[in-house]
Amino acid sequence: MLIFSLIYVSLLIVLWGLIKKPYQIALALGSYLVITITRIITMYLFTLEPPVGIIVLQDPFIDRLAYGGSQFTKDLFFSGHVATLTLLALVEQRPLVKKIVWTCTILVGGLLILQRVHYTVDVLAAPIITYLIVKGVNQFQKRPFRP
Repeated sequence: MLIFSLIYVSLLIVLWGLIKKPYQIALALGSYLVITITRIITMYLFTLEPPVGIIVLQDPFIDRLAYGGSQFTKDLFFSGHVATLTLLALVEQRPLVKKIVWTCTILVGGLLILQRVHYTVDVLAAPIITYLIVKGVNQFQKRPFRP
């Protein structure tokens, strides 16, 4: 529950701050769409067996919406949890909130590795891939934003 608490609290705080910033909302949503498509492609190309001793995460919302209540443990490369938090940190402009979200990103990444939910490479690749996607999506928008 700690992992999902950190993710959902970060999400709510960042979204609240973006309410009157349509450009950053568009950047976040566009980037999230590209991240999701990229994850689908990488899961197809790099279907990995889950780490030995995995502690299966049970997201109270996504399990029901995306997986129909069943457990899917081969969505490893790259970490969607870390990618989502990285995206939130990149679009956040308030310095204190940005530091908090980056801290949550590091904590969640560490917890995912500790619980053997992801391989280390899955967690380390997520911020890099996410940054490149946000930078790419940003190039297609009229007013460049510096994450």
